[in-house]
Amino acid sequence: MFVFAAVISVIVVVTHLTLDVPVARIAWAYNPAQFMILRLITETGEGQWWLGSAAIVFVIAALMRRHNLARWAALMLIAVGTSGVLANVIKVLVGKTRPALFFETERFGFEPWSFTHHYNSFPSGHATTFGAGAMVLALAFPRARLLFFAVGLVGALTRCALLAHYLSDVLAGLALGGSFGCASIHVWRRYFAASAPIAFARVARIETAARDHTVTTQ
Repeated sequence: MFVFAAVISVIVVVTHLTLDVPVARIAWAYNPAQFMILRLITETGEGQWWLGSAAIVFVIAALMRRHNLARWAALMLIAVGTSGVLANVIKVLVGKTRPALFFETERFGFEPWSFTHHYNSFPSGHATTFGAGAMVLALAFPRARLLFFAVGLVGALTRCALLAHYLSDVLAGLALGGSFGCASIHVWRRYFAASAPIAFARVARIETAARDHTVTTQ
């Protein structure tokens, strides 16, 4: 975990120093905000959509006694919720300027302990949500993990295209959210192993084996 954190930190710092402004200039020149599809995609990164959907799934699954599904929904609530809270705290502590401020005043830097919108760019909250959500879904459906990671990455990058965040903000958000997704299930499995959620493919194999065993013993 330490090595992963160190590598991500280096990547984020290097990106901040070398790519943030050039990528923002490209987005500014092409004005991708004119494309409705990008605005629709980026909207799905709002935490309330993920939390609300997970809460609904949790309630329905619990009522239907679909315990594994309910546990995955609970994990989604934990991962998205906790990573989102931490992202908002970091935003205030770091106080990084948003791209809009750069194109208005050419200011690119930090104003720690700032609560204003123009100074809470790092990390991207939407990217954090995409990262956490994609990781939980990838853990639940391992065979489709590349699809979930790709969708999460595309969703997060719309924040750069729409000039809501710099590239390093997005990378940091993805790493933060993804880490919380992994950490949440790791803690659950370590301390509450009996009730930990199981990948759906594994559940299907267990159920199939149980049916086969029942048939052979009859």
